Formats: sequence, C-alpha cells, structure tokens
Amino acid sequence: MAILAKTYTQTVSQKEQLIPVAWLKQTPNERHFTSNGDVMISHSDGRLSQFLVHLINQAQENVLICSFLLAHQAIEDAIFQAAERGVCVYLMLASENRLEKSSDDEFSQKCEQQHIAMLKRLAGKVFIRSAPHYHAKAVLVDALNANHHAKGVLLTANITFEALARNEELAVVLPLQAIEELVSFFRWGFFADAEHQMLDNHKFESVHKKAIEYPKNHQIMCFTSKQENSILEKALHLIQQAKQEIMVSSFGFDENHLLIEKLCEKAKQGISVKILTRIRLTNMNALIKLAQAGAKIYGFQWLHAKALYIDNKQAMVMSANLQKHGLDEGFEIGIQLHHQAILELKACLDYFISQANYELRLDLPLGHYLGEMKYWENQQFIDLTIQAEKIENLPDDIADCASDLSKNIILPKSDWRKNPVQTMVYRYQVVAPTLPNNAKEVFWEEKKAKPIEKDKHGNDKKPEFEIIKHAYTPKVFVSNGQNYILITQEDELNEAIQLRNQKFKQAKIVVAKEKK
Repeated sequence: MAILAKTYTQTVSQKEQLIPVAWLKQTPNERHFTSNGDVMISHSDGRLSQFLVHLINQAQENVLICSFLLAHQAIEDAIFQAAERGVCVYLMLASENRLEKSSDDEFSQKCEQQHIAMLKRLAGKVFIRSAPHYHAKAVLVDALNANHHAKGVLLTANITFEALARNEELAVVLPLQAIEELVSFFRWGFFADAEHQMLDNHKFESVHKKAIEYPKNHQIMCFTSKQENSILEKALHLIQQAKQEIMVSSFGFDENHLLIEKLCEKAKQGISVKILTRIRLTNMNALIKLAQAGAKIYGFQWLHAKALYIDNKQAMVMSANLQKHGLDEGFEIGIQLHHQAILELKACLDYFISQANYELRLDLPLGHYLGEMKYWENQQFIDLTIQAEKIENLPDDIADCASDLSKNIILPKSDWRKNPVQTMVYRYQVVAPTLPNNAKEVFWEEKKAKPIEKDKHGNDKKPEFEIIKHAYTPKVFVSNGQNYILITQEDELNEAIQLRNQKFKQAKIVVAKEKK
C-alpha cells in the first residue's frame, strides 16, 4: 500500500525584513526630449557630436579644445581638416593618464588605442599640450583674438564617441563674455600649467613653462586651478541660498567633502535635495550619507553630467565632480547660468530623472518592493530580484506512530538574501513509520486439548494438549523490545488502535516499506 502521509503547508513572511541599502530598479518613462536652447544633452542619434563637428568646420582662424580624453573619429577628422586648411588648432589633453597606465576593461582599452592613434595622426599639424590634471572640457572656435564671431561650448563629456552618444551629459553654448574669460584661463593653462607637449617626433617632451599672468575678475566663468577654487566657492554659495529645491548631478562624490556636508544640512532642514549620479562603488558612502539626511538619490549606468540647480533661480554646469580632485585641486571649468538657461537645465535634469535606471533606498521593508535591485553589502553590489512568493518542498518527516501524523518540523531559518521573496511557503509531508527490517512477528497462543485416546485396556488416556499460534489482526511484531502493529491498508488503522489499547499499550503502529 502507499505509505500513510499527511501534507502540511507553513508560510513565513519576510515582508518586515529591512534591506539596509539597495538600488531599486526603475522603469524609465517613454518620453522623448529634445533640448533646443543653450543647454543641451547628449543624444544616441549623435546630435551633440554633429554640433561639435559643425562648430569645428566653421572655424576660420583657430580652434581650442580641452578634454581629458579625445577618441572620436568624426571630431578627429574635423580637427585634421581644419589644420589642413590653415586653421591653428590647440589641444589640451590629459594624455599622460592614458599613455602611462593601461586599463583592464575592453572599453577603456579601445578609447586608449583611439587616443594614441589620434595623437600620432595630429602631431605636427596641431599644437598638443598635456597635463595629468587637465579635466576641463570645452571647444572654442575663432576665440583667441577677441573675435566677436567667436563660438564655444562647455562640456561635461570627454570627447569620445561613447560619452557623446551613450552617457547622460550636458553641454552649454557659451556667450561671448564667457568665451573671453575661458580663453584667458586656457591661455594660462596652455603656457603656464602644461607639463608636456607633442611635436613632430610623435613623443611627448617636457614643456618650458612661461610666466603668464593668471586671469582675474571673471564674472561668468568659475575655475579650479592651482590659483583658485571658485567652482567650489560658487557651489557653496548657491547651496547656502537654497530655500526649496536643490538638484545635483555628478559622476563622483567624496563622503567627507564640505560640499556634501552642506547638502546634508539642507536636506535635514526639509529642503528637497535630488542627487543624480552614476552607480559606482566609490560613491556609495557619500550617497548613503546624503540619503540618511533625506536626499533622494537617482542612479544611472552611464551618467557623467555635472550640474547644480537651485530654486528655479540659480544654476551652474561644470566639468568638476563633487570631489576633492575637481573642487579643491585640478584643472576644471564651470559656468553660472542665467535667465532661460536655468530653466533649460532644469528641463534636462528632470528628463534625466525620468530616465533613471535606479533609485537608492535605505531600510526598505521587503514587503514594499517587487522586482530587480542592487543590494549593497560588504562594499559590493549584489543583484537580486524580489518576488512575491517562493514554494520550497522540504524532506519528509517520519512520525513516531501512524496514528499521529501531526508532528511539526523545524523550518529552516529564513534568509531573504538567499531567498529574496516576500513570503516563503514551505511544504512537507509527515509520513507513517515503517516496520524495522529485523522485526519478528508476535503471535498469541491457544492451548487446545487433543482428542482423548484409549489405552490397550480400553481406558481413557491422560488428556494431552497442543499450543496453536495465531497471528494478531492486524499483525504484531517486535524489535529490540519494542512492539509494532503493522497495517497494510488505511482502513486497518482504527482496528490497530483498538488492539494497541487492549493488549499493546506502548506499541507503535507502522506500515510496510514500499517495494522499490
């Protein structure tokens, strides 16, 4: 017969379990956005790249480009063609960082190879100077001689194909005054702050620095350099003035930086603080600190834009991240926006938020979220998918006696990390015990008189008896001093219970083992 069994289901709720730190997967809004003003965003259709190529193609006298890295074929071609038609081209790059170090990931290696090939192609045709701290990003055209037709754009993106097409980036078309102020800063950087230059021999050599006066009294632009930290000063001033809303976008954050402390103070005051950033291990301590203060954190796979927006009144875009290297040291540029450009930046940041990949949450009850997340633990990200329910079948539990299959088992300790579900459903069977292999059957004996026989004298012989063994119904067995009542079908259970109660008080009711 089939083994007697009873199936049980027990549920364990994990809904109140708290997930200390996690990036929750978001579904981006299906929203098309086009920036048509002076503040632009990167586009997968190459719009920003085309804008820069067009700008360089318009150059008649000179082009000045500053970028941490340059690896964009169409822009490289435009630079080459400009030099071929007699335009003076000046490149300020952080080439040491790419030539002295080798990256491990395939994307960075590809950029490095493009960058090196670009240097070899343009060396001798353009003026190339470099310094490892160059991090500013801008393209200026016909701007070196106080030309009223000068044009320029400040970028948060390095001039690579991926950055301009894939990343969340910003670009600001510069007014003439900003171009003039930026030219003065770049002139100082090119002659007084560069460390190496590349000439016809395709090799970098040391630069003999010139004593160029550092620009002063700039009103629109702000900078980070060996001489000043006006980007930090302007950012702190704007944050201090905030009354309602602060939006910050940055690739990098330093946990203990003064600017982070000021943002936390504003968040604790109840001011809406929204942070846009790339999800990176090195950012996490600062982001957790901001979230604990009340800031809302939006995470992106590729965001690289750097901007600050305050109360619909003031804003700035810069090349600097919110880190020591960028705000306190380095070679960075920023611009304070005015009038319509402030609203344009706000629209760009709102659009980025609508497309955010993740949102950072602290101490999230497991019952409040279903879907993908990146859980933060032990300084690493762990990908999880939270589901509503999981059913787990546990091994059968063997009862002491077939008359009682109500035994409860000890459930496994619930761990949402291994089982990321809101409710665990455990199923198991309590099955009847089986007869031990070495058990011997127990019989009851009947003493029965034999028919009386006559002796030779015709007298009755002495009565004789025989012992007849009978099996119990159901059968009874014994093993190591323990009695067992064996049933072969379920409807024998009541009869077995009666037999136990009448004759075998300590007997266990068992079933036969199933034949394999």
